[in-house]
Amino acid sequence: MTMAWLKSRSRQARIFMMLCGVALVAMMLFVFRGWFFGPRWPPSPQALLNHKQFSWRTHETADFWIHYEAGSFAERDLALLTKLHAVAMPGLLELIGESAYFRKIHIFAVESRARMKALIGLEGNGKAFPEHDTMLCVFSGQTKAGGAHELMHMISNKRWGTVPFKDRIWLDEGLACYAEDKCYIQHKPWRRDMHIQSKRLSASRRLVPLEQLTGGFTNWTALSTEVSYPQAGSFVRFLYERHGREKLKALWQAPRPEFHRIYGKTLAELEAEWLAVLERTDDNESKPAGE
Repeated sequence: MTMAWLKSRSRQARIFMMLCGVALVAMMLFVFRGWFFGPRWPPSPQALLNHKQFSWRTHETADFWIHYEAGSFAERDLALLTKLHAVAMPGLLELIGESAYFRKIHIFAVESRARMKALIGLEGNGKAFPEHDTMLCVFSGQTKAGGAHELMHMISNKRWGTVPFKDRIWLDEGLACYAEDKCYIQHKPWRRDMHIQSKRLSASRRLVPLEQLTGGFTNWTALSTEVSYPQAGSFVRFLYERHGREKLKALWQAPRPEFHRIYGKTLAELEAEWLAVLERTDDNESKPAGE
C-alpha cells in the first residue's frame, strides 16, 4: 500500500464529506426555507389567509371573494369596495376581447401601505398575482386602489400572457390606466382621464419622449409616477382606439416591442399622431374633439 494511494483515498474521503455537507445544508434550507426566505412567492390566497398578523373576514359575490380586516375602512364601506370591482369587470373583459373570466378572484383589502408591507413584504397601493387569481389593494378614506387597475393587470396577464416586465412595463401599466378611463367613464368621482392629464403635462412641458418612456424598466422607474402612469395610459389608449385591440395584443405578445412591424410606423411617427390627438382633446371632455 503506497503513500500515494493513501493520499488519494484521503482526498476522495474529504471530497465525499464535503459533498455530503453541501447536500445536508441544501436539504435543510429546502425543508426550513420559510425561516430563511419567508413565504413562497407569489403567495397563494391560502397563505395570505393564514398570515398570523391578519384576521380576515370574507364577502363573497358571483365574481369575487373579498377579504378585509375586522374594524377596517373596507368593512365600514364594503358596498363601495364591492361596487368598485363589480362595475369594472364587464368593461375589462370587453377591452381584452373576452366574454367571461371563468375563475373567481380573491381580493385582499388592507387599510394602509404599512399593512400591505406586513402582508407581502412589499409596500405599495396595489399588487396582482395572476398565477393565483389574486389581487391586493389599499382601501381607506384617503386611498381607494385596486379596482379596474389591478384587475386589468391580473386578467390581461392571464389571458394575453405575461408581458415582458423589463422592456414593457409601460404597456402593462398603460393598459391598466386606460382600463380605469374606460370602465369608470360613467362614474365621474372615479374617472381620471389619461388624455386630459397628458395634455396638461404637455402644456407644462413635463411629458417625456416616448422613446424614454418605452425604453425599459430603468427608464420607467426613473420617471415620476405623476408623469409615467398617465402618459403610458394615454398612449395605450391612443394605440387601442386608433389602431385596434389586435395590434395592441400583438405588441403585448411580441418577443420584442417592434412598432414598425406591427403598426407599419416608427415610434416617432406614432408619437406625432398621439400628440396631435392630445392637442385636440378638450380639457372638459373625456373624448378628443374630432374623433
